[in-house]
Amino acid sequence: MIEEFPNDKSLEDSLEQERLNNDSASLSSETKIERIPTSEEVDSVFKELIGKEFAVICKREDEKGIYKYDVRIPGDLPGESTGYEYTRQGNYPEGSSLSSVIDIVYYQKDENGQDIAAGGNSIANWVDGKWEIIENHSESLPETIDEEVLINVLKNKQPGDSEAADMIGKWLDLEQKQIGPRSKDQLALNLSLAEVYRRAGWITPAIEAYEEVELQANNETDKETLAQAKRALAELDQEQI
Repeated sequence: MIEEFPNDKSLEDSLEQERLNNDSASLSSETKIERIPTSEEVDSVFKELIGKEFAVICKREDEKGIYKYDVRIPGDLPGESTGYEYTRQGNYPEGSSLSSVIDIVYYQKDENGQDIAAGGNSIANWVDGKWEIIENHSESLPETIDEEVLINVLKNKQPGDSEAADMIGKWLDLEQKQIGPRSKDQLALNLSLAEVYRRAGWITPAIEAYEEVELQANNETDKETLAQAKRALAELDQEQI
């Protein structure tokens, strides 16, 4: 059997066609890499994710278009807010990103009223010219509420205020998850609560909390904590005179 080979012209044509196909595929790939979200496309996904009015914090562009776009909404409790922050793939004065992404960031105010990031994670990725929403993105909520943040909020509230009560409850729940089951850990948490009340100027709740600490410390023969609670109660009595 005689095997036939293509002539030189046919071979050249075949190789040329293959090169053109490869160039076309390469160009298509490069086009996808260059495709970046427009301002309208970022706005659209913000509206989808948030579902209500939001405040624009910053919006920055360069010769390619928008590269940084941050918006924010109020949080569930006083002093809290939630940011949705878009960063285009690349390096910028404000930072860098390996991909075009939207992050959700949870903020809490410190004692000076400044917003401090307390947690967050990616919520949407820009893939092949469209947004891909990351499911279950709300799982990375802040694991703690800073004590100074809590005190700062309580200073502007009165005992019995529902928003303050919600924040105290949330703070206690989060702190409870951080400690062990030992009664000594619970005693330390109760002492922290009493000190939060005192520093916030909530005198009556502070006295009640220190009395609870005094009773628990006495039952557990924790002399150091017992002395601390007695001293605080004596000082609070003097402050009320």
